[in-house]
This record gives sequence, structure tokens and C-alpha cells, in this order.
Amino acid sequence: MTDLQTQLEELKPTIATLYAQMARSALRQLQNKFGPTLKGASASRVYVGTLQFLRPVLEKADPNAKGRHCEMRINPDRLDKEASKYADAAVAKWGGKIAEKVGPLDEVHIYRMTTGAFAISGKRAGRRVRLEQDVIVKMSCKGTLFNQFPARIWVDGKFHSAAAYKRLMGDR
Repeated sequence: MTDLQTQLEELKPTIATLYAQMARSALRQLQNKFGPTLKGASASRVYVGTLQFLRPVLEKADPNAKGRHCEMRINPDRLDKEASKYADAAVAKWGGKIAEKVGPLDEVHIYRMTTGAFAISGKRAGRRVRLEQDVIVKMSCKGTLFNQFPARIWVDGKFHSAAAYKRLMGDR
């Protein structure tokens, strides 16, 4: 495991917590719009994706309730499981994107990691490399969370586009 992978692994609990917060917020949003039973949410073109995102973690508030239109709540065990799966996938994707953008780095240091951005520095071929990357979380119309990763790359303090960086490092 590389230094980068080790440091990203340490972020999994934070990422899982953010996923859980998003799920709780999404349920509040749906319940404010459609009531505690979420009746009509699946027919809404605007909210169907949010409902799909929540489906794996939802359960009836009363397990003995009959019928489809029952009050819904988040099952904490399912939420933990889905949040953990998301964190695993996010770390794998972030690690892959970072490696794709800057290649293998030595002396890796993550000096800023928030829900919306991260900054990483390290050395490659004896040169100081810094990557600042935004992490944009979006939800597809089918309720799948995905990330976009616009980036800025500096080598020895000078900005380079991704293509120029690859040429500079001999990757192209």
C-alpha cells in the first residue's frame, strides 16, 4: 500500500459519516415534500433519484404495518453498511484519479481534505508536485452518487495543465 493509499484509507470514517448525513438530509427533504410515508415520491421526476439513493437504507417505521404507504425511516444498520460501501468506493476512485492525474508520488502529504476539495503534495522524479483537486459529488437521475474531479497541478511551484504535466513527466 502506498503512502497515498494509507492516508486515503484513514479518511473512510469521515466519508462514511458524510454519506450518512446526506442520507438523513435527503430523507428529511423527501418527508417535508411528500410526508412521512413518502407517498408520491416515486412518481416525481424531480425526487425519484433521491428516493432511489435512499431505498437501500429505508424501512417501515412500524415493522408490523401492512401495505405500501407506511411511515418510513432510516435503518441504522443498513445505513452503516451503505455508508461503508460508499466510503470504500470513494477512496478507490479518489486514489485512482490521483494516480491518473499525477502518477506515483513519494513523500506524499495530504494537507487539505474536505468534502469539496483536497490538496496533496509529494515528489516525483525529484520534483515537488502539488495537486489541488475539487471533489464534486453529484447524484444521477437514478439515485447513484458519483464524483467529478477537476484538478490543478503544480510542479516546483509552476502551474501545468494535466496534458502539459504528463508531457513534462514523460507520461505521453
